[in-house]
Amino acid sequence: MGSRSSSDGKREVFGAKSAALGADRVDAGDSEENPGVSAIVPCRNEARHVERFLADLAPWGHDGFPFEVIVADGRSDDGTREILDQFARSHAWLRVIDNPARFIPNGLNRAAAEASHEIVLRLDVHTRYDRDYARVSREVLLASGAQNVGGPWRAVGDTIQGRVIADVFQHPKVFGAAQSRNVAHEGPVDTVYLGCWWRDYLVSIGGFDERCVHNEDNELNRRIRSLGGTVWQSPRIRSEYDVPVEVRKYAWQWAQNGYWGAHTISIHRDGVSSRHRFSMALLTALLLLAVAGLFVTPVRWGLLSVGASYLAFALFVGASLARVRSWWMWPLYVWVVVATHVFWAAGFGAGLVDFLLLGDRGMFRNTFARLIR
Repeated sequence: MGSRSSSDGKREVFGAKSAALGADRVDAGDSEENPGVSAIVPCRNEARHVERFLADLAPWGHDGFPFEVIVADGRSDDGTREILDQFARSHAWLRVIDNPARFIPNGLNRAAAEASHEIVLRLDVHTRYDRDYARVSREVLLASGAQNVGGPWRAVGDTIQGRVIADVFQHPKVFGAAQSRNVAHEGPVDTVYLGCWWRDYLVSIGGFDERCVHNEDNELNRRIRSLGGTVWQSPRIRSEYDVPVEVRKYAWQWAQNGYWGAHTISIHRDGVSSRHRFSMALLTALLLLAVAGLFVTPVRWGLLSVGASYLAFALFVGASLARVRSWWMWPLYVWVVVATHVFWAAGFGAGLVDFLLLGDRGMFRNTFARLIR
């Protein structure tokens, strides 16, 4: 059976509610040979998606192991809670709990605290899952010995803007060498989409860090690796993530990714990746060059050449994608590529200022703590 070891007995619990994670409990039908799965789901204002999501999960309870779903609703005001409660009345495998803080890590910790089974599986309402998603996640966790397992990001969109966003999201040149977007990769990775853990291990490392309003999954995976654990990706664990349907929402999402990515770096300064070091150095250099360019003409021309080189890169990526879809979509592809990098960089720069320079006096925190949905 896979590893259930804790982090050398060292345990820091994030958030008051998370203290319940350490409470003794009775496993509902689990055995050493047949551990059950508790799926945990943070949710807020998902009335348009939640019924489809629940219908996808209904067959999972017939896979030969104990199974339940715990949805932590973040005080929805669009009818989501009513849909959930009605569904729960006729489906014993679904439980709905309250998440008064409304943020994702708080909801995940509350749901994990209520888990009845030995394995915890994270789900997202905006994702479609293969019929065997829970079974395969459980099998990979049991076989790999890793502390967290998951599948690659597969992005899909059902509008024109959504399809463009999904294509850019999946392009290797836009996101560098991130294996989490390589749908064929199997092996250790920095992070995986969603995740699956032994409950006792998740408890032992303190659950999700509730200081991370966003980017909580990357922070958890970085913590797992810093404690000597393994994050494992398997292409057998298949799902499709529904991207934001508008470029405006997508751009804001990437600004938040950048900002809270800087927060993760402020927590784990000894584990900064080469990509983030490069990003920090590049942003600093561009800022200094921009200031110098106000006074030195050659520097100004240097900045223009950097901008032209980046535009050429965006045009190239856009053309490679438009060639497959349609050439009239080329400008939209270029805009999404640029929006991805510019808004991420803006958020990342604001995060560096807040978390590495200003600390608790951060000037942008209220803006980036705003809920996306």
